[in-house]
Amino acid sequence: MNYYLKVLQNYATFSGRARRREYWYFILFNAIIAIVLFFVGILMGTNILSNIYSLAVLIPNIAVGVRRMHDVGKSGWFILIPIYNLILACTEGTKGENEYGADPTKESGSNLGGMISVIIIALCLIVGWCLWYFIMGAGGNFENGVNTEPPLAVADSWRGYLGMVYKGGIIVPILLGCFLMVLVFSIERFIVIAKAAGKGSLEAFMKRVQTSIKAGNIDEAINACDKQQGSVANAIRSALVKYQDVKKEGFNSEEAAETIHKEIEEATSLEMPMLEQHMTILSTLVSLGTLAGLLGTVTGMIKAFAGLAGGGGADSAELANGISEALINTATGIATSALAIIAYNFFTSKIDSLTYAIDEAGTTIVNTYRHFRGSLKQ
Repeated sequence: MNYYLKVLQNYATFSGRARRREYWYFILFNAIIAIVLFFVGILMGTNILSNIYSLAVLIPNIAVGVRRMHDVGKSGWFILIPIYNLILACTEGTKGENEYGADPTKESGSNLGGMISVIIIALCLIVGWCLWYFIMGAGGNFENGVNTEPPLAVADSWRGYLGMVYKGGIIVPILLGCFLMVLVFSIERFIVIAKAAGKGSLEAFMKRVQTSIKAGNIDEAINACDKQQGSVANAIRSALVKYQDVKKEGFNSEEAAETIHKEIEEATSLEMPMLEQHMTILSTLVSLGTLAGLLGTVTGMIKAFAGLAGGGGADSAELANGISEALINTATGIATSALAIIAYNFFTSKIDSLTYAIDEAGTTIVNTYRHFRGSLKQ
């Protein structure tokens, strides 16, 4: 998604270069959005949104294609050659600078996290609504093939469950969107935190590093950090490099401890925003799922009591529909909140473990330096 937004930022920029990943990620997300708008157009009975979007992305589509040709050292006109342009688009770009500009793989990406989060939330709500309307509201889930009729009996077909959820009302697609948000952001956090821990086992890495530090093999510990990679290894590596610096300067124990701890805090502060990103969204979904489910429960009970009040007697169909809507929304809201709570607590525990590992390594480094200073005095 970063690359898609980057292309839109360079809306009509035909100069420079675009790496292979930027081009194909733009094509992928462009296709996804076009498909979603196509289905929305079917529902609305008009393709105006799809047509407007196609016109809006026409120029950046051409621009990124031209920049992709530049990346492989070709003129932008090569994009007009059928088949060969696809081959060039799949070809790895020129290493280093070429006549069209600097190597795009060495450019730092812009901070688009907030915008990406908004787009993901919007897409989840759209997908949730599509699931509710097209899948659960399909005629095959209801008597006489019409979604205004009662859903099929559960004993006769599993489709009856889908029809029952559809009858939960307009709050259901919102709850489905929230449920999808929990899934998407949980998967995203799992991947990010796994990368932060590094390539190998974090426990085994910490044992190797602490053993090397205690033995005074700082270079060996730095090499282990380079192999492990990730946020924890990066922070520990910064502290080890600072250890070597203070050792050369001959700092006393207190000055060295303060300098090393400050380096660890700075390194950790650079890594923590990445680890904690989107955690606020998960914590919000914990409450939002419950509140949205409660809102659906209230609206369902209002319909149920309206059925009781109509004509002085109970309308059994209206009463049943109202109670069904209330229970469906309650169940969906509870499921969303429960999953969000589990995900939030799990990832919070993982982040705490990573920060604890960094602090533990920092303490070991400081103690090693104190032993080093003590041995000099003797």
